[in-house]
Amino acid sequence: MESLRFSTTILRLLGEELIPSPDQGILELIKNAYDADAGKCDVELCGVHIKGGSIVLSDDGIGMGPDEIRNGWLVVGDSLKAKSTESPSGRMLVGSKGLGRLGALRLGQTAMLTTRPKSEPGVQYSVTLDWKAFDRATVVEEVQLNIAREDVSDTQHGTEITISDLPAAWKKPEIKRLARSILLLRDPFAKDATFKATLKVSEFRELQALAKKDYRTEGDFHLIATVDENGRSSAKVLSSGGKVLFQGDHADIRRGESDTVYSCPAASFELWEFLLTGKDRPFSNKRTNTGALKAWLQEFGGVRLYHKGVRIAPYGEVKNDWLDMNLRRAQNPEQRPSTNNSLGRVQVVDPKSILQQKTDRIGFVESEAFDELREFAKDVVEWMARERINERNQRLKSEKEKVQSEKPIIEDRLNRAIQALPEAQRKEVASAVKELREVHKVEVDLKDEVAHLYFTLGTVGTTAAAFAHQTKVPIRGILYDAKQLLAYLGDPETFDMFREDSSLIAERIKREADAIYAFSNVTLKLLEHEKRRSTNYSVNSLINETKDLLDPYFKARETDVVFNHDDSNPKVWCARAAFEAVLTNLLTNSLQAFERSEGSKTLNGPRKIHISSRTSGDTVVIQLMDNGPGITEISLDDIWLPGKTMTEHGTGLGLAIVRDVIEDMRGWIEAEGRGELGGATFTITLPIRR
Repeated sequence: MESLRFSTTILRLLGEELIPSPDQGILELIKNAYDADAGKCDVELCGVHIKGGSIVLSDDGIGMGPDEIRNGWLVVGDSLKAKSTESPSGRMLVGSKGLGRLGALRLGQTAMLTTRPKSEPGVQYSVTLDWKAFDRATVVEEVQLNIAREDVSDTQHGTEITISDLPAAWKKPEIKRLARSILLLRDPFAKDATFKATLKVSEFRELQALAKKDYRTEGDFHLIATVDENGRSSAKVLSSGGKVLFQGDHADIRRGESDTVYSCPAASFELWEFLLTGKDRPFSNKRTNTGALKAWLQEFGGVRLYHKGVRIAPYGEVKNDWLDMNLRRAQNPEQRPSTNNSLGRVQVVDPKSILQQKTDRIGFVESEAFDELREFAKDVVEWMARERINERNQRLKSEKEKVQSEKPIIEDRLNRAIQALPEAQRKEVASAVKELREVHKVEVDLKDEVAHLYFTLGTVGTTAAAFAHQTKVPIRGILYDAKQLLAYLGDPETFDMFREDSSLIAERIKREADAIYAFSNVTLKLLEHEKRRSTNYSVNSLINETKDLLDPYFKARETDVVFNHDDSNPKVWCARAAFEAVLTNLLTNSLQAFERSEGSKTLNGPRKIHISSRTSGDTVVIQLMDNGPGITEISLDDIWLPGKTMTEHGTGLGLAIVRDVIEDMRGWIEAEGRGELGGATFTITLPIRR
C-alpha cells in the first residue's frame, strides 16, 4: 500500500510564508497559552538584536502529555482544539489549527517544547524540532522526533517554548510592533485579569505604563451600541459626565431599512471620541495636556476588533481604517470621529464561530456575516453623527431665536437708561451708542457678505458638479463636426457636393459653442460682487432672473420650467446672491433627480418643474415641485445634512446651504418626498418686507 507523503519544501513554505510577520507568529503561540487556561504568558527576547538570538515563551497553563503533543501540537493543519470549542475552564478557544504555530516555530533554526502537564505533577515532557534536519530530508516522514520524559522536582504545571538561532537580527521597530501587538492582544483597558501576556523589554513597559493612564474617562463622547442575536441594534451616546445625550433603537440606526436585521453574530461596540480643540468642547473642561492625549491616541487610537476575547489583526492598525471613519470625515468633516481623535472596540463572542479567520491569521474571511458586522459599526457611527448635527442645529436655532427675542427688550432698557440720565450725559452716551451701533452694523454687514460669499461659492460648486458633464456633450459634438467639416473643406468637389450639410454643421457648431458659453457664464454671474448686498427685492423678479440665468441648463436637459407668480409682487429683505443660492440649489436638485430616470422622460411624463409664489398674511410662500422620481432613498430629515445625497456624484451640500440661507432670512423650508407632480416638492416661507 502507498500513501501521499508530505514534502519538507511545503513545510518550509507553510512556516515561512504563511505568517507574514514575526509578531503574528508569536501571538499564535500566546493564544495557545490562553487556550491552555494559562493565567499568564511571558515572552522574553534573548540577544535578538544580533543574528542567532532566541525567543522564550513560558506560561502556567495546564501543559500537555505525550498524547496531546503527538496528536495535537505536532499535527500541522489540525489540532485537538478542532474537536472542542472550550478549554477545560470554559474559555472559548481562539488558537489556530497548527498552521499559525508552525509559522512561529520556524522563526529560528530550532524550536524546543518543554511542558509539565497538570495531570502529572513532577513529570516533564520535551521535544525538539531541528529545522535543518527537515531541510536535509526529502519528505517530512523521514525526520523522527522523540518525546522525552523526565521526572522533575518542580511540580508547577505549564509550557515553555524556546525558538533558537534566529536567522537575522531584529530591529527596534519590529520589537516595538511585537510589544504593541502583545499588549493589545487582550483589551489593555479591561478590568479582567484572568490572562496576562507580557514582553520583557522596555518598549512593552513604556506602552503598558501609557495604557494605564487610560484617558477614556476624559472622552467628550462615549458611544455604546449593541446588536443582539436576532440582528437588532440599539445605541446611546454619553457625555464626559455620563449624561445620556442621544439614544436610538434599530429603526434609528438602520435608517430606511428598519425592517432589515443585521446578519452577524451578537456584538457590542464602544467608541470614545475626544475633541482636541478648545472651541469644540461643549460638555467638559479638559484636564489632560492635549499633547499627552494625542500621544496616547497615537498608540491606542482607532477601532480594534476582539473575537472571543482576543484581538484580530489588522483591524484598528494605523493604516487600517476598516470602518472608513477617516474617509467619511474627509467627505463630510462635520461632527464625525476619526482614527486620530477616537478609540474604540468591537467585541464579538461568536460561540458558533460564524466568523472565520483567514489562513494567514490576518483578518476575517470576507463573508456576509463579517460585512454585516462592519455595516453595523458604520451605521452606528453615522447615527451618532446625525444626532450630533441635529443637536447642534437645534441649539444654534434656539440661540438665534433667543437673541432675536431678547434684542428689542435690551434695546428698550438701554434707551430708558439713557433717557434717565442728565441731559449732558444723555447726549454724550446717546452719541457713543449711535457710533457703536454704526460700527456694529458695519461688522455685521461684513460678516453677512462673507457668509453670502461662501453660500455663493458652495452653490457654484454644486452647480458646476451637477452640470460639468453637460459641457462634454457639446464639446464632443464640436470636435466631431469640426473634423467632418475639415474633411469637406479638404476636397473642393466634396465640399460643393455637401455644401448644404456643411452649412448645417456650422450652425450646429455655433449652437454647441453657445451652450458651453452659457454654462460658463452662469458661474460668473453667480459670483458678481454686488449681489451680496442686502436690500428689498421683489420675489417674482428674483425668481424670473434666476430662471433666465439657468435657462441654458433647462434647454440642455429638455426640461419645461413654468413660473406662476403672485400678482401682489411681495418683497423680501435679502441678498440676491442668497436667494439665487436657494433657488439654484433647488433647481439643480430637480435636474439631478431627472438624471436618475431614463432618457428625457420621467415616469411621470416629460420633464417639468413648476415654481409658484403666493402671499399668506405677512409671509410669502414659494413652492418648487417637479415630476422626477421624488425623495425615496433618504429620509426627509437627513436630506438637510451635509454630505447626504441621492446623486452618485453629488456633493450633498446643496440642501444644507438652502436650509442655512432660509433660516438666516428668518424663514423656514419644508420638503415632501412625492408631491402633486409625482416628484419632490419644496415649500419656502419667508417674511414679507413692506
